[in-house]
Amino acid sequence: MRLLTCEKECKHGNLGQISTWSKMSMIAIPPNLSLEKQKAELEPLIESLKKTPSIEKKIELITHFKQVAQEFEALIQRYPFITEVSKPEILCVKSLLAIEQGHLFFQEETILEDDADNFNLLLEQLLPIESFYQEMGGLIGYHHAVISLILEQKNPPAKHPNRSYHNPEGYDFSHENDDTWQAVKWGIENLSSLSLIYPVGGAGDRLNLMDETTGEPLPAAQLLFCGRTLLEGLLRDLQGQEYLYYKLYGKQLVTPVAMMTSHEKNNHQHIYQICERNLWFNRSRDNVFLFIQPLVPVITQEGHWLLKDPFSLKLKPGGHGVIWKLAKDAGLFEWLKEKKRPHALIRQINNPLAGTDDTLLGFVGIGSHQNKVFGFASCPRYLNTAEGMNVVVEDKINGTYRYCTTNIEYTEFKKCGLSDIPCKEGSVYSAFPANTNILFANLQQIEQIIETHPLPGKLINMKSSVSVECAEGTKEIPAGRLETTMQNIADAIFDNFDHRLEPKDYHVLKTYLTYHERLKTISVTKHSLCPNGSLAETPEKCFYDLMQNMHALLSQKCHLEMPAMPSEEEYQKQGPSFIALFHPALGPLHSIIAQKISQGKMAHQSELILEIAEILLHHVELQGSLKIYADRALGYLNKEDIIHYGEQSGKCRLKNVKIRNKGIDFSQKNMFWKQDIHHLESMQIKIHGNGEFIAENVTFEGNIQIEVPHGHQMRAYQKDNQIVYETTQIKKPSWYWSYAWNSHHRIKLTQTFS
Repeated sequence: MRLLTCEKECKHGNLGQISTWSKMSMIAIPPNLSLEKQKAELEPLIESLKKTPSIEKKIELITHFKQVAQEFEALIQRYPFITEVSKPEILCVKSLLAIEQGHLFFQEETILEDDADNFNLLLEQLLPIESFYQEMGGLIGYHHAVISLILEQKNPPAKHPNRSYHNPEGYDFSHENDDTWQAVKWGIENLSSLSLIYPVGGAGDRLNLMDETTGEPLPAAQLLFCGRTLLEGLLRDLQGQEYLYYKLYGKQLVTPVAMMTSHEKNNHQHIYQICERNLWFNRSRDNVFLFIQPLVPVITQEGHWLLKDPFSLKLKPGGHGVIWKLAKDAGLFEWLKEKKRPHALIRQINNPLAGTDDTLLGFVGIGSHQNKVFGFASCPRYLNTAEGMNVVVEDKINGTYRYCTTNIEYTEFKKCGLSDIPCKEGSVYSAFPANTNILFANLQQIEQIIETHPLPGKLINMKSSVSVECAEGTKEIPAGRLETTMQNIADAIFDNFDHRLEPKDYHVLKTYLTYHERLKTISVTKHSLCPNGSLAETPEKCFYDLMQNMHALLSQKCHLEMPAMPSEEEYQKQGPSFIALFHPALGPLHSIIAQKISQGKMAHQSELILEIAEILLHHVELQGSLKIYADRALGYLNKEDIIHYGEQSGKCRLKNVKIRNKGIDFSQKNMFWKQDIHHLESMQIKIHGNGEFIAENVTFEGNIQIEVPHGHQMRAYQKDNQIVYETTQIKKPSWYWSYAWNSHHRIKLTQTFS
């Protein structure tokens, strides 16, 4: 099929119009439509469609709408094969005619041999959209929702007269105290009732990710952060929590994981390949549930559906709000019922820092122990940023009061009458906390709510533009699609009272909010860093924030002497002043890490990588690079490559040890956030199987590589100014960390020796 790159007139029956094609964008531009008139005309048809389950009846209703019958006959004259398509496909064709998008079917002056195939490809795109949005009227309902939101942007509705917004009085975890630890304990105890749901279908357009070999554009899940894809990072955080549960209770957890993928940038296939390469993260294929997010049409402000090629719609993911209905349609709720997992933690893929310290455990603890229906893990929100606000909504209805904790998207502030004002004069933080898309859900309750609220938080964002070529030349036109927000399912979860609640009483609501330091809650990887651009929302800034967390942990909790954190400007020019990266199972709680690492010193521009859980570092002085890897960090793998947590893992003890080498070559172009780093020298300790490495009162200098074989213990000690390595066989671990709760709900570690 040839591509149209110049103006041409296409007249077919009552579909006379001018179609203009852009060689760059392949977008057909029909005449302007009256959105107000179209919206009013479609509303009675949509109401009838929503009440009609029969496809035949739906087709009949649409056939009698305006000029659809005549236009369909004209279409058959051009494409006689339409008479052979299925009834659902007829429904899709007539739906497009009803919403005045018939130009999508007329992309060539003459009929070509492959028209039938291309027509069928268009129908393949339309069918899932019609099916998924059937509760709102299918394709017609989708179109109506979009043009309604476009009109609403032009003429915002009046503010709800009896509605007010309040600052949520959440559970504050930003200061460690007995209440915080109680919530963390509840969270750990209830990990056995928890499932994880990850929306991973994001396109990541602003990250500019490309496959270096094929040039293929890649989705956000493929971003390498700290040497691993963002998806791998999520699963490692989960393993850290499961390992903590094992160490406390001696029981193996295999948390069910669900991932909402999409076809955008071949996302679903990439996610599947990551899982395959990682052997389904050693937790068996049966414990991972993949379900695919539908792609939806992109529409201009004038209400035109766009094409990327003839007979191929321009489609984008429809927002994370589809996750609830899609989960039900795909059978996820039933799957989790069978696994007896009534609660879910929902976490987005582009926020690697969400698993820091006690953020998730305390959050889950409140939701599960107090039988909440829905929750938000929140933190301070920077002023004038593209982040939603968490609020408590108060509605006064006939003398009663209705409350819920929910989210207001930044695009909706004006509509809701909210101003982005500081929490106090001169502060960089907003008066309301940030929505981070870290959510807790009681799945049984959510499944019931979906019946009446299948697609929460509908909005349209026309921030994207598309290049088109018209009579006046090439121009940019705004375009968007119907998006929904998963967090706004909370809008339907409210409590009624006969009196106004005081802020201190918000904790009685079925919806809740926890509050933590921003550094421990959110730092996102939304777009790549532009030359001389802002660090905000880039992988570089996320890594900088990660190092701030590490600096606070090592200096304040572990009592190491640390180099000062550089300013953001210094970091951009010179790189980090140090690097410290740990396997999540080393903690994940910082209080646990502080019992494994204590005293010592890290010199300026030093690097400490610990891919191990069972380790003791006491009075270790590091100048240069130290990397410790255990290929069995958490236990062992059985014949099916399923992980079994246990003491048969790699171990390391370093006491009164000095490491001196040239470390990282800062003269080279290093991508620190990606762990693409050049070294002059380093010390690497690789521990295989259940091997153990022990060194005391030793100074290691220069480039050193040590490998400890499985079933062996290697000791390094100083003798006559030489380092001697002594290796002996071991049948079982000589030591391991024992975890236990003390009387103050803190976790106490002790070394247990065999």
